[in-house]
Formats: sequence, C-alpha cells, structure tokens
Amino acid sequence: MFVALVDSNVIQSLSDYERFPTWMWKNDIVADFVEWLKEHNAKQETDQMVGIHGLDVYSQENSQKEVLEKLRADYPSLLSNAETAYLHTKTLWGETDPKSAKKVVHEVENLYQQNPESDELFDLLQNARCVQGGAEYRTKYDPASSWNYRDTFMFITLTRLVERRSLLDGRQAKAIIWAHNSHLGDSTHTCMPFAS
Repeated sequence: MFVALVDSNVIQSLSDYERFPTWMWKNDIVADFVEWLKEHNAKQETDQMVGIHGLDVYSQENSQKEVLEKLRADYPSLLSNAETAYLHTKTLWGETDPKSAKKVVHEVENLYQQNPESDELFDLLQNARCVQGGAEYRTKYDPASSWNYRDTFMFITLTRLVERRSLLDGRQAKAIIWAHNSHLGDSTHTCMPFAS
C-alpha cells in the first residue's frame, strides 16, 4: 500500500490492525513514521512513492477473505475452486489444506501472467500465496522448522515485492525491513529446537 492512500487518521488506520504482534505496529514510532511517509509521498510522483507491505503468513484468514471477495467481485469463474480449497478441503486438524490452497495460487498466477502490471492482480496473488503459506506453516510441528518457514516465506515475499517494484519502475527498488529481532537469524542455532 502506498502510504498516501491510508486513512487521514493514522491512529485509526493502525487500530484496525488486530493480529499479533500488535505492539510492533500500534505505537507512536510507527504512527509518526507513517505520518512522515504520507507527507513525503504527497510530494512524489507515483513511481517515487514509498509503500508499506506485510510479509508474514500470520494474516492467512484476512488474506483468504480478500481472495474470496476479489474472486467473487471480478473473477467469479474461479470462485468455486477457491471456496472448495479454503472452506471445504481441510486437514485432520481443521486447517486449510496446503495442496488445495496451492491450486488457487496456480489459478491466480495464470490470471496474473495475462496482466503482470496490474497492482490488483499482484495483490490478489500475494494474498493467495499468504493463504497457502499460512496453511503450510500450520503443518510444521517443531518450533525451529516453523519459525524458519515463516522467515523464509517473508524473505521470498520481500524478494517478490522488490523485483516487481524494480520491474515497474525501471530501476533497482530499495526496501527497509521493520522486523522483530527474533526473525533475524536461524532458529535451529538457538535453544528454540529444545523448547518444550
């Protein structure tokens, strides 16, 4: 999202954020930063604007809702398969099946390939990937592999965002990472694998 497009009230925008870790986003530092970015972006051409993007699999449920709503509104021929994958194909633990979610990703990828400059289709694809990533994440049972899966997912998402922005703008894009310090390493080299 380009920061110029967020609500005029930054605190209100941040209050909509309900997923853990809320303390990382709902604070004065982030609010001040977003206010500064809004002012910065107001003076920029579109290709110079700064965006803020979530990278984690934790928003699987929100992403699932976004995918279904977008398909329902604009691509109804794909809706039935997505509803089946997300709502009716479950693992033994009642979670979305990663293989079924991957089929939705493939369908949206095919759609995106037809119009790779579309921000809406890119967002749809990223949301479909988040659903699949979240479903896959929930199949990881030991703390080290699940943590590293999330970190790998976030890195791949970041790479996709930077590559897309570079392609659209015709120059190498830059990124600033706002991350919790526990995501800045390999959890297999910590005491996490031994945690009960």
